[in-house]
Amino acid sequence: MCYFSTLTDKYIIKMGDSMKLNNKKFILVLSQRDIKHPYKGGAEVYLHNALKQISKKIPIVHLSAYHPKQNVKEESIDNIYYIRRGKSLLSLTWEAIIFYFKNRDNIVAIIDHSNTHQFFTFIWARKKRVFFIHQLTLNIWPYFFGKILGFFLRIAEEILIFLSRGTTITVSNSTKKDLLERHFKDVYICPEGNYIRYESLPDNEKEDYFIYVGRLVPYKRVEDAILMAHHLKKKLYIVGRGKDKYVNKLKKLIKELGSDCEITGFLSVEEKEKLIKKAKLLIMPSIREGWGLVITESANLGTPSLVYPVHGVIEAVNYGKAGFLAKDTSWHSLVDAYNKITDKDYEKIRVAAFEYSKKFTWDKTAKEFEKIIKKILEKEGFKL
Repeated sequence: MCYFSTLTDKYIIKMGDSMKLNNKKFILVLSQRDIKHPYKGGAEVYLHNALKQISKKIPIVHLSAYHPKQNVKEESIDNIYYIRRGKSLLSLTWEAIIFYFKNRDNIVAIIDHSNTHQFFTFIWARKKRVFFIHQLTLNIWPYFFGKILGFFLRIAEEILIFLSRGTTITVSNSTKKDLLERHFKDVYICPEGNYIRYESLPDNEKEDYFIYVGRLVPYKRVEDAILMAHHLKKKLYIVGRGKDKYVNKLKKLIKELGSDCEITGFLSVEEKEKLIKKAKLLIMPSIREGWGLVITESANLGTPSLVYPVHGVIEAVNYGKAGFLAKDTSWHSLVDAYNKITDKDYEKIRVAAFEYSKKFTWDKTAKEFEKIIKKILEKEGFKL
């Protein structure tokens, strides 16, 4: 039975009263998006899978933004209670503060999940906070706000990161290194997981096309994949969705070039995996990631990736041992890297990528995440 079956009012007053009467404690998780948000990405998939193991031991309340396309504002998924509030990041943060002070006696820890946006818990809940960050934004800002404003936002991020020092969880050595350089001390790594579809390499019948899978946002540099495919005269499928401004920019580029590129929008898991399995390569031109989850997923489907040599992504291809690396972050380097791939190289990397993908499972991620959270809570005298 779900811990939260009696939840009905806005700030879980009934749940809160019930939990107080029964001396129930819970972990509060704050995140910009959740597993059912229309713009969810790898970070949201990771977080949900990581929390499932802990939710068997202690109740978890996950507070995130509400999107009009989501049907309900409150629901239980895998014994994690999802509450959706706020129409903007500012209002969501305010909702989180109100929620915390209404329920703080029963909250044993707050996981401040920073995926570009964070909740400033270092100000209002520092003693109970666990900072969880996939990657620093840094060079991503100019892609959204231009060079000048992007420069000042990067400075603002550096200040916020400095203030956020404390017990921290991240997903890759790249981000841990970034944090240690900024004088963080207690940094735990909990690796990404993967949905293992195959235990032995699938004998895919490849077709001569490329594929991009992910959110359509400027720092993913999807236009570089379009330019690469156009130059090589290859078909490109772009699977994902994003805000109209950027999607329209991509459509305009495709039209101007006369490229054989198709933006499919959202696809079901079955449709997406069918396209990935037949693709020659997954192209990942992002300039920074916490971890390239889709790279690992595609590798298990028998399709290797061609990527930029950047934080997070480079680890998903095991530093070029389980994927193809471009020399730098330009579409020309993607073309050059592709032209150097021989049939022998391709098959060697395809096998290596597949074998590497099997090292990552959501079960391992969940168990490691539980281990880390347990260790953190025990320092504060609370045992799972």
